[in-house]
Amino acid sequence: MKSLYVIIILLFCKQDSKIKLGTYSYQINQYYEAITLEEHNTFIYKLRINFFNLETKGKYYIQNDSMILNSSPQKDRIIVYEDFKKNKKTSIFDVYDKNRHRITYHIYVTTRDNKVIELRDQWGKIKVNVDNVKSFYIKDTKGLSSPIYNIIGQTNYFEVYFETKRVFENESWLIKDNKIIPKSFNGDFQNYNLKFIDKR
Repeated sequence: MKSLYVIIILLFCKQDSKIKLGTYSYQINQYYEAITLEEHNTFIYKLRINFFNLETKGKYYIQNDSMILNSSPQKDRIIVYEDFKKNKKTSIFDVYDKNRHRITYHIYVTTRDNKVIELRDQWGKIKVNVDNVKSFYIKDTKGLSSPIYNIIGQTNYFEVYFETKRVFENESWLIKDNKIIPKSFNGDFQNYNLKFIDKR
């Protein structure tokens, strides 16, 4: 009898944590965001802002009141090759997307004395008049941000490859009343939710 009681509780909890398969979306003016949950815990994420389109596929699982998202195949959000150039008083950042195309970006450089240098709307290769870089990160004009990259060696030249598509890495979205509250590019919960609209 005790075993039957435990099984009933487990079944109830399992059903309570489920979310319907299908598409959940939000749209206002020129902004559209949606996630389609498919069988075998796969998802397709889409974002449209004016003429910008983004699509990411991956796997998800439900944990309590959250949905955990992981891109598949998983990608590095930033790849950096360090080197040393002759001029010791400057640091050089040479930035590309993953297809080796130049991009417009904002870069945030932290020195070893914890001074933060913000350079906005940069393009291609730039020189920064510091020689004691501790770390940096990059944002593109859409708001996608790289993780903080910590300098490995005594280097002053950085060849950077930035992922311009959204990458999910154990990202937790909230499930509430069969609606999904997504996170923004910077990791904060949005002030809107994705509502269920159809069955795939």
